[in-house]
Amino acid sequence: MADTGEVMLVASGRNRRSVSEMSVDAQILVRRLQRCKEEEFVSYEELSEMIKRNVQTSQARHLLTTAMRVLTREQGFVFSCVHGKGIKRLSNGVIAPTVGSSLTGRIRNATSRAGQKLKAVDYSALNQQEQVQYNTTLSIVGSIALLTSTRAQAEVETQTRLHREPLPTAQVLTLLAR
Repeated sequence: MADTGEVMLVASGRNRRSVSEMSVDAQILVRRLQRCKEEEFVSYEELSEMIKRNVQTSQARHLLTTAMRVLTREQGFVFSCVHGKGIKRLSNGVIAPTVGSSLTGRIRNATSRAGQKLKAVDYSALNQQEQVQYNTTLSIVGSIALLTSTRAQAEVETQTRLHREPLPTAQVLTLLAR
């Protein structure tokens, strides 16, 4: 088989399909997006026109998501949505801050919502097993909140500037325990 330079995936692991096993529409999107250069923008309009379905709706959004995941996994391409307009391939220097701030923001919001729900529980009405589960959940939620706080991010950033490499998890936990 001739090397066309296109993504050829190995069907390994759960729910991973080769490009030939994906729908034709997802394959079309993969082929278009794999040609993207760093910082290149591709409009939803262009992608929708290619497959004759609107990639912004539930009818075809999953196809675009599949194509982006395949290219992240197989070629290291990371894409970001430009709200209401399209997607953009991120450059290496933009990936960490974009993914990091987006992720920590979502985690912080989810942790806050979970904490509010947990505070609504009447602890005295719980049986012993339920209290153990409640305390376990509250401890984990509190730890996640600590790890994603602005203060924690600043402290870890200071240490990574000094060490110039990722910190081991145990070191981060020790740093934040102070």
